[in-house]
Amino acid sequence: MKKRLLKLFFILSFAIILVGCAKEEDSDNTRIVEVIVYNKDKKAIYDGKKETDRRYLFDVLDFFNIKIKESNGEISSINDIKSDDEYGWNCYINNELATSEVSEYKIKNDDIITFRIEKYE
Repeated sequence: MKKRLLKLFFILSFAIILVGCAKEEDSDNTRIVEVIVYNKDKKAIYDGKKETDRRYLFDVLDFFNIKIKESNGEISSINDIKSDDEYGWNCYINNELATSEVSEYKIKNDDIITFRIEKYE
């Protein structure tokens, strides 16, 4: 009988520890993100800051209701503003030009994500 109670005690203790760790991990999943989108005239057509539990950039854009289209790994349009032979979309993360696939970028707290449609050089 004592062995059963001791075993039950350890199982319940372990379960409580796991639940506590899971709650702590969940609270770390929310982050504040700012998204800014500029048009060809360098005018901000969207500027918003929200708290989200979304993890990847394209999911965050969906959360912000920003319509993004991609073609061949490149952004072809944002909110119906299309890239063309002269202009293309660039993504800046914390004022640094993104060098990897932006759809796979994991959002961090206080990130500032900026999209600019810029003339090709």
